[in-house]
Amino acid sequence: MVGLRERKKKESEEKIAKAARDIFLKKGYNEATMEEIATKADIGVGTLYNYFKSKAEIFISIMAQKSLINETDGEELDYTLEKDTVTVIIDYILKSTEYIESFDKRLWRELFAAILGNANPDNLIFTGLVNMDFMFIQKLEQLLNSMKEKGRLPQSFKSNEAAYAIYSIIIAQIMMYIYMEGATFEVYRKNVENQIRFLFEGKY
Repeated sequence: MVGLRERKKKESEEKIAKAARDIFLKKGYNEATMEEIATKADIGVGTLYNYFKSKAEIFISIMAQKSLINETDGEELDYTLEKDTVTVIIDYILKSTEYIESFDKRLWRELFAAILGNANPDNLIFTGLVNMDFMFIQKLEQLLNSMKEKGRLPQSFKSNEAAYAIYSIIIAQIMMYIYMEGATFEVYRKNVENQIRFLFEGKY
């Protein structure tokens, strides 16, 4: 019975996430309402609130599903270890951030405006994105430590500092992609690859 309940819960969450994504893409984040999401998902508003407290929580859940944040440890970290070290790291980064492309720039700008206008702990979008960022940095550090254990990075390599440096590159490139009209996601990928290779030059 527990297995059946969990499966039904997961199916309902996926249905809600799909409905919410459609609403977000059509109306934007600010104009979307929990009532519209519930109607689109063909469930009651009260039922929706049993799964998610707010549209911010739904949006964060969608992003977490599309990134590698919720993957079990090791599931995504060793998937291309036959490649050279930097290519493994780049592949992981690009796979982890490809969800950015699934929402248009208008929606991201709207979200960042909401965050900057209310960057305090009761802003669920702000705290949700910050938590995802910290989890991403931890995953990066885990990947780099895995490389050290396999002898693909020197033992003196500082994984924590490198993870934060990589994160800084990613954030800068995401901002450029979102706010520069002519920037494409392919340009984002290429810039990330070039800068990560430069960062690791001579390090292994």
